[in-house]
Amino acid sequence: MRPVEAGPQRPRWGTTVACVVVSWAVAGAFAVIASLSGSQFAAGPAPDPSGSVLFWGLAGVFIAIPVAAMPSLGFRVRRAVARTTAAAVVIAVTLIGVFVLNTP
Repeated sequence: MRPVEAGPQRPRWGTTVACVVVSWAVAGAFAVIASLSGSQFAAGPAPDPSGSVLFWGLAGVFIAIPVAAMPSLGFRVRRAVARTTAAAVVIAVTLIGVFVLNTP
C-alpha cells in the first residue's frame, strides 16, 4: 500500500489578503509614529533619531510579514528566498524611512 500523494498546494488568497491588510495597517501606524518621533514636532528643537529608527524597523517588519509567510500561505516559493526578500524589505523600509522621510 502506497501513501496517498497530495497534489500541489494552491495559494490561500483570502488568508493572504487578510494578512496583508492587517500587517500593513499596523505598519502604517508604526510609520506615523516613526515619522512623528523623528521630526521636530515630538522631539523639540533637536529630534532624537533612535526612536524613529526603532519604529521604522517595526514598520518594515510588519510590511515584510506577508512576504516571509508566502510559503506557509501556499505559494510556490522557497523559504530561503522568502526570508531573504523579507529581510531586504525590512532594511529598505528602515533606511528609506530614516534617511528620506525623516529629513526636516
